[in-house]
Amino acid sequence: MHKVYLNDELWKCECVQTATPRPPLVCLWRTATRKAYRSKCRYLSEFLTAYVADIACQWRTTYFARDTGSLPKRVLEVGKMQELSPPDFVWPKVTNATFGHEKWDRSWWLTGGWGDIGIFQDGNMRIEFHSETNVNGVVFISNAFRRLKASLGAFADGSVPYTRMHYAPLQHPTSSMPAPQLAMMDTLFSIDKIGDSGKTTTFHLGMDEAYSMRIFRKQNTGLIVNIQAQTAVGVARALTSFQQLCEWSGKFYVLGGLPIHITDRPRFQWRGLMVDTSRHFIPLAQLEKVLVGMSHLKLNSFHWHIVDSQSFPFQSTSKPLLSAKGAYSSNAVYRTHDVKHIVDFAASLGVRVVPEFDVPAHTASWGEGYPDMIVPCPKVVVADDRLIEHGVDKVALNPLHEGTYTFLKTFFDEVFDLFPDQYIHFGGDEVNADCWLTSPDVQKWKTAYEKTPNAAAMPWHRKLQEIFTNRVMAMAKAKGKVAVLWDEALDLTGLTENHIIQWWRGWLPGQPNIAHSKHLKTVISPGFYLDDLSQSWQKMYAQNIPSDNTGMTLGGEACSWEEHADEANLEHRIFSRLPSVAERLWSPAEKTERGVQPVDKPRIGRTLCRLRQHEEIRVGPVFPDYCPVPLRSPSTGSATNVVSDGDLATGGGMTSEGIAWRAFGLFAVAMWLATIYFLYRRKLEGKTARKTDAYEDVSYSPVSTDEEVEDPKNATADV
Repeated sequence: MHKVYLNDELWKCECVQTATPRPPLVCLWRTATRKAYRSKCRYLSEFLTAYVADIACQWRTTYFARDTGSLPKRVLEVGKMQELSPPDFVWPKVTNATFGHEKWDRSWWLTGGWGDIGIFQDGNMRIEFHSETNVNGVVFISNAFRRLKASLGAFADGSVPYTRMHYAPLQHPTSSMPAPQLAMMDTLFSIDKIGDSGKTTTFHLGMDEAYSMRIFRKQNTGLIVNIQAQTAVGVARALTSFQQLCEWSGKFYVLGGLPIHITDRPRFQWRGLMVDTSRHFIPLAQLEKVLVGMSHLKLNSFHWHIVDSQSFPFQSTSKPLLSAKGAYSSNAVYRTHDVKHIVDFAASLGVRVVPEFDVPAHTASWGEGYPDMIVPCPKVVVADDRLIEHGVDKVALNPLHEGTYTFLKTFFDEVFDLFPDQYIHFGGDEVNADCWLTSPDVQKWKTAYEKTPNAAAMPWHRKLQEIFTNRVMAMAKAKGKVAVLWDEALDLTGLTENHIIQWWRGWLPGQPNIAHSKHLKTVISPGFYLDDLSQSWQKMYAQNIPSDNTGMTLGGEACSWEEHADEANLEHRIFSRLPSVAERLWSPAEKTERGVQPVDKPRIGRTLCRLRQHEEIRVGPVFPDYCPVPLRSPSTGSATNVVSDGDLATGGGMTSEGIAWRAFGLFAVAMWLATIYFLYRRKLEGKTARKTDAYEDVSYSPVSTDEEVEDPKNATADV
């Protein structure tokens, strides 16, 4: 039994059996002076607040109990599509969180009233800094705060746009929710303890992203959101969590389970996504969307595989023929200002950009403009039946021409200056010995090498790659850069503890241990290949991450190779499964290593829907559901309406019925204005007519002359 005091009157709720099959149990509310009322709004709303009545009137089992153990078991099992409560909303899962009670009970806060729930409108949010923060930090956080407000401003007034994953109070909201006065109050974000400069270009691997956030509401005040972090990036991560906690009610945003206290930090420092822009050119605007989505999932490393054998879209000022001859088109290139924009845009989101220029293999496009640099090996390429998809990847730079290194020194100096991050990826994978062996110079070198004592320790082609890689890494070191290499490079000498190995060959599970034994840090990618469509989000979530207590595993990275993806399907292919990788890399191991839990399915459904609704990322659902997208103004990008159940957006963004109603409305307004104008003219004409009549009476009336008007005084005297 549950008790609620309303208007100083005690109400008691009992669950009783009914004859109808749906719902099997209903809630009867009783008072000492009134008869029992079944939980239907027609009666219940006369005595209960609209909020409680709205919950009680749902045509399914309704339960109100602080102690769920006191209810029949089947009451708690009705409607097995699991509803979400506020702790489930944040993706990835936070390290520690408390919501209203030490022991969270889904049904407890449903009847706690608005005192346990915070409400606000995005237009009433403001921010204050309560500790010394320099200008760069203030700018970084202020930009993050503006993005938060813009994201929350995606919805106009209207019905709740996404119902299945909503927690119960918002599944059927009513316009009479007793909250508008609170929604008009300010929501204050108080920022404290910023220890770094917050300068966007200084974001680096290992930067502290931890934060603490308290959300509460004092009596008769709006929400207070207190955020403490050592860096501006930590504040940005807290703002992301806040956005995910918010639920749109149709009139205002709601946060359940106040007061909320979250302390959160990432499990791994390298949480990345690789995007290949060589196999298919990806437009700049879509790369921005990818970066926004990464930020929403708290990923921090954008591995930009910018060029490869198929095309060279990077426009170099020092070596212009690379893109002039190697790009698909002059329209399919990233110019210097484009690259700078992506780097700055990513940094403003707390994402670092690590470029990859894969050498010595995967360089066929380099040879389009500078053919003397490569070993073309056409017969080896043609022998691969996948030709342009993978056969052409066998083409490699010529490691025996000194001109190759002169060229690379000039080119990489330009790259090092353009990308501020400490790390640069040099690839080093899939070097094909047969291709190199088509060069007469390489044949001579091989013959000479195999006569040396070292030949037994290392095959000739591995030794040749080692010589090449060491010279390229020396170029990077001279500019203060550190090389990242795919795990094929593990057998090369010359690697130091500063270098990073990216493990991708999952069929060689011992590679991380080999790397760690050589004091090399690793980034893992097996099982996180997004171009492998057989890998569902559940499989990626359950992917084994090698245990490591030494800190040698920096983190992981999802890889999106674009042989079969372009701007048409890129966003869905990435973001339909990227949340799994993001949660495994951010959240504590004890919260993720059990694999996918029942609640994770609606959690990821809600997360993907919010990526569509708030960030305009074109990602589809993972199970049958409904996720309408707000209609946004073409000129400003801001939402102007919400697609309702009956609306199907046409080319112009409106249905024919909607156009007809709008035309009718305009016609009605026009008729109303015409009527007002007509009545106004009639009124003016009436006044004019009365003035004219009065003038005529004075001028022409027979009694208006002095001769015919008798003085009253004289008349009286005569009498």
